[in-house]
Amino acid sequence: PRAMIDHGLAAFEDAEPMCGRSGAMEDVYLLGLLLAHHDAELWVQLQALGLQLASLFYGAFMRLFAFMLPPATLFRLWDHVFAHATRPNSLAEPGAAAEWFHPRRTLIELAFAGLRRCRADLLRCKSAQEARDCLAGFFEGLYDPCGMVRLTEEAAATLWGSAGSSGPWPFQQMKRLEPLWEQQFYQFRYQYHVVQKLVKSVKVDLDHVLREKLGAASHGDRRVTTRNVVDALIPQLQRAMHMSPEQPASKRPAYGGML
Repeated sequence: PRAMIDHGLAAFEDAEPMCGRSGAMEDVYLLGLLLAHHDAELWVQLQALGLQLASLFYGAFMRLFAFMLPPATLFRLWDHVFAHATRPNSLAEPGAAAEWFHPRRTLIELAFAGLRRCRADLLRCKSAQEARDCLAGFFEGLYDPCGMVRLTEEAAATLWGSAGSSGPWPFQQMKRLEPLWEQQFYQFRYQYHVVQKLVKSVKVDLDHVLREKLGAASHGDRRVTTRNVVDALIPQLQRAMHMSPEQPASKRPAYGGML
């Protein structure tokens, strides 16, 4: 972002992305793929409610489920997470490609187990908030560390199964969809470039505009009020985007209609 601000679009292509598909975001995406594959009905229900898995599990994965699980269960989970992270191929079958065994798979297994265990309640939910509270309540009530381990082991047997030389299905699917990820993140980076260009290039003499539009009585009122923004900034943004405020609405471009 710093390079984009200093050098403009020329540096945009090589700038570090502000968002990416690594770490917790990749784990959330993989969780969504697995849920859609193993329980399409539940996945459709959550999508219909508008519940984004990232709204709950991104924070859970970033914190390794801290503040979601009871302490004893949390510490047992961390034992498994750290053991698998240091030996990602510890469960690989002989001859399997070790790189396909996800080092953070324990987090995904627990999230998937929670979704499946709450399946009946989630299918009855009427809103995204209700579904989110249902899942959060389930994880907060996991007081039995051994029970949590059994849940993750059952989920692991369901999710990963046996692996061939080319790796399990979910990772193959992620590999095929990588170009779509890159296209999506390119869009976000380009939007950032456009916004920062507008913010830097649009110059407004607020005092002059207020005197002209509102009269001498409002002189010196530089507060960021709705009235000041509409009178001072919107016309400048319209001109910056090649849309004249005086141009009839029917002849303005189809994009940028909110301006």
